[in-house]
Amino acid sequence: SGLVNGATAGQIPQALAQRLLEESARTQNLLGCPVSAPTSGSSCNGLYNGTFNGNLTVSSGQNCVFVNGTVTGNVQVNGGNLVLTQTNVGGNVEIGGGAFDISSGTTIGGNLQIQNLAGSAGQNQVCGSFVNNNLTFQNNGAPVLIGAASALSGPVPVPVLSCAGNYIDGNLTVQNNTAAVSAVGNKVGNNLTVQNNSASTIVNRSEEHTSELQ
Repeated sequence: SGLVNGATAGQIPQALAQRLLEESARTQNLLGCPVSAPTSGSSCNGLYNGTFNGNLTVSSGQNCVFVNGTVTGNVQVNGGNLVLTQTNVGGNVEIGGGAFDISSGTTIGGNLQIQNLAGSAGQNQVCGSFVNNNLTFQNNGAPVLIGAASALSGPVPVPVLSCAGNYIDGNLTVQNNTAAVSAVGNKVGNNLTVQNNSASTIVNRSEEHTSELQ
């Protein structure tokens, strides 16, 4: 069976797979093939593998999934679920609601800003991606992995990355959060600032120029 418009579980990052499966079952949107792109900037609800020219807005009740796709403008997430895998976004990605999984070679041409997320037990993540400007995670009540430590797996334990580190050309800022944050293995071009976080915050500084932790 499919997951979202024909996507299989292997095509959807695991952090959101169960939530997308439940939503797909609820809407009976279980069959079909990937669509090239949404028909408008406010209708991203399905699996896409082509190019959308312009800005996208994701709202409550929508599952916006791009695999090997492109968005030429900005992406604004106010609710729902956003999954970007091996996808290019020409502008900024701003997330102020819902859940997200950004991974596997995705490139963001501008900033990635995640802020004011409500408390949630669901795990959000940014893994193995490229951010050409700044990545900011602030004032959030939902947990996140922005790169994570290796785990041991197999009969002969070997390190396996659960969430690969990211390449961030600008600043990485993690501040004023009340849920767990992991920021491990990231290559940061400018400043790394971690401050005023009240929950577990794990940071591994890798190849940044300057850092400030409080």
